[in-house]
Amino acid sequence: MACPRESQTDSLAPLWLESLGWQIGHGSEIVPDRLFAERQNYRQVSLEQRLRGVFSLKIMHSYVWVGNKAQAIRITL
Repeated sequence: MACPRESQTDSLAPLWLESLGWQIGHGSEIVPDRLFAERQNYRQVSLEQRLRGVFSLKIMHSYVWVGNKAQAIRITL
């Protein structure tokens, strides 16, 4: 089986993630100057509220200790 090309991965990755329950959105929808901005500025790479939301899910509580959650958020941001 051949490795997928970058263009194939770019088009398939969102479909795979969506099938796993991820919300797919266009980058222009979350920029700082929009109504539902998720970034404070254009240099921000991580979406802090989404990251914190993942760690607040009930399913994560049984797998990750509180200290580890804080450390994961700190490292990621």
